[in-house]
Amino acid sequence: AILTLFVGDELSDVELRRVVRGSYSGFSCDEVVPVRRVGDLFVVELFHGPTFSFKDLGQQPLVRLLAAFAERRGRHHSFLVSTTGDTGPAALRAVS
Repeated sequence: AILTLFVGDELSDVELRRVVRGSYSGFSCDEVVPVRRVGDLFVVELFHGPTFSFKDLGQQPLVRLLAAFAERRGRHHSFLVSTTGDTGPAALRAVS
């Protein structure tokens, strides 16, 4: 529901749901971001994505949204990544 504020009429509700569901379908946990109790603390597990990085949470929907916008306009899209650390693998996995 929050994404509709940013997507506007660029994607229908059905298209947006498809993008979001597809973004997290490859996660190893049905909850996507499970919350676990550890003593008196509640801890979120952000490592259930395809590259085991918290950046999968953002890269998966970002790339799928860009692809949906490009497809809707009938345009070809390329994704160029130049980075170090875990951002690059998360971005590359999102487009694979």
